[in-house]
Amino acid sequence: MTPIAPLFGDRARRGIPWTRVLAGVRLVRRGSARRGFTLMEMLVAVGAVAIITVGIAAVFSAIGKTVSGGKRISQLSAQAAQIETVMRKDFARMSRDGFLMIRQQMTNTGGAQAQVRRVSLGPTDANPARGRRIDEVLFFAKGEFASSREPAHPSYQATSRVARIYYGHGTRQPVIGAPRPAALTDYNTAAGWLGQTNTPNQYAGDWTLVRHQCLLVDPRQTIYDLQPVFGLDPSSPAARLKLSDKEGQVALQPAALSVFRHLSGMPQVQPASLAAFPLNNKNLMLRTGSRRLSSGLCDIVTTSLREVRDVVTSSRLFPRNIGSTNWYSTVGPDPSGSVFEVDGSSSPPFNKTFKAQAWMDSAWPTQSDQTRTPPFEPMMTAYGGLPLQVPTGGRMRVEPAPPFLMEVLRREGNFSSSDDLTASDLRVDQLQLASHGFLRACSEFIVDWSFGEVDPATSELVWYGLSRFSDLNGNGVQDDPVLEPMLTRPYPFRAFNDAVMTPAFTFPFVKVDGSLVQGTTGAWASSGGSVPVKDRVLPELIYGPVYPGVANAPIMALTSHFGYEDTTGAQGRPWAWPEFVRVTLRLVDPLDSSTEQTFQFVFKTPGNGVGGA
Repeated sequence: MTPIAPLFGDRARRGIPWTRVLAGVRLVRRGSARRGFTLMEMLVAVGAVAIITVGIAAVFSAIGKTVSGGKRISQLSAQAAQIETVMRKDFARMSRDGFLMIRQQMTNTGGAQAQVRRVSLGPTDANPARGRRIDEVLFFAKGEFASSREPAHPSYQATSRVARIYYGHGTRQPVIGAPRPAALTDYNTAAGWLGQTNTPNQYAGDWTLVRHQCLLVDPRQTIYDLQPVFGLDPSSPAARLKLSDKEGQVALQPAALSVFRHLSGMPQVQPASLAAFPLNNKNLMLRTGSRRLSSGLCDIVTTSLREVRDVVTSSRLFPRNIGSTNWYSTVGPDPSGSVFEVDGSSSPPFNKTFKAQAWMDSAWPTQSDQTRTPPFEPMMTAYGGLPLQVPTGGRMRVEPAPPFLMEVLRREGNFSSSDDLTASDLRVDQLQLASHGFLRACSEFIVDWSFGEVDPATSELVWYGLSRFSDLNGNGVQDDPVLEPMLTRPYPFRAFNDAVMTPAFTFPFVKVDGSLVQGTTGAWASSGGSVPVKDRVLPELIYGPVYPGVANAPIMALTSHFGYEDTTGAQGRPWAWPEFVRVTLRLVDPLDSSTEQTFQFVFKTPGNGVGGA
């Protein structure tokens, strides 16, 4: 123990008790009592903690939303990449042995005085409803193609090296009444128009983009399986007749007679006896009735590229006149020849070209142009009968899922073994209705085209289509011409300047051998003005008689036709084709139905612009 003396000096030496010594010392205790927080200080402290907590939560929430939004964008981008891969492959296989069509259309009220129909994404969409583009594109491609229908039997698979490719919005049918089988003859008029109220197609967020691959098959040879198929023995001549490929049937699957709407349901002519017989002849067909591509059930056509060209270039009748003929054989050929005009020199002007364009239009799965008048077209349904007046404006049927699959599967167990084909057809039909649904929740599909020329004012490609501007806020109104400039106008008008016709009228129209097409001297006045026609690509060659001669004409629908080359030698005249096609897609965010993402792709075609093929 430490001695007291060193600590307290003389007092300790003099014998003074150390307790008295300590009494004179002022001791200080560490950790003595402190003043407490006031109420105000407590409130400030609690508030600070709350603010910090909320701030941290906001930071984590922002991070979560950023990550979630990034995932959604990543998912949409991945989906867009897959879409681009499929479309790029299709466009790469496009063939000049067929024709190319692009229909540009705004959602509209229909008729000659059609107005823009404004469409919302959904019933709870807070964004203003606006007009939406519902374009279509159709062309022919060469490659390896197979039917998307499930084979009726493992030994029979429908394949082809040629196909008609179609992209465009489809429409769903309302579910009314008891479950019913899908019909091959269905024009899909029950679905109504895109954007039409009180239908499954009212809201753009519910729309589906269709990719329909239709095989062109020339039914000349059939490979039979040695085993009985659906109770039919191939060793029997009668059974072979039913199992064989024929007009209306390929690989046991239903096939349309033609890619052209006006011919696909017509009676044929039997060459052996020159006697007409309808497609529903039960002695020949496994499945009765005509076939319509509008039904969404059929993806095979018993035809060839050569036959398609013959119909387009040499038919003696316009499609609208077919309904009164009853005979497929009266379609062609045109004894006056099959060379199209590029200069309007025929009488009446462009008559042959307009006829070819009319037949191209007949290749759309439906007459989707809602502005056509009268608002219907005649369709032959049976030999000797009256044509059916089919309303215009419809689309090919597509469903997000097989509508009555469970009902069909339940009924399938009630069929006898002799009805295996019927049971198979019912089930495959249900699956087929959803098989060509290429892209769900596609709220807009825009297709523009370009001859490949560069605009000197913008140093960018000149694109043609319906008049369209850069809608920054998505309200469907051009609020500021400077901030929201025009992006496209119909050929021959350039987007940046609508005061004059585009210099595209100076494009040389080149023959196969490189020489210029020598058109009629003078002027072709149907374009809304006096326009020289010599060595020019006239808009009538592309648009037909409905060419909009005014740059800002309120056009709701416009179809561009790009046809065949006249391959009669070096002096042949190639139909002017675009060099590029631009596709713009708007996809609805699957987790936020009020948000759209836009994707754009540019594809090369087999055409070389106005320079020929």
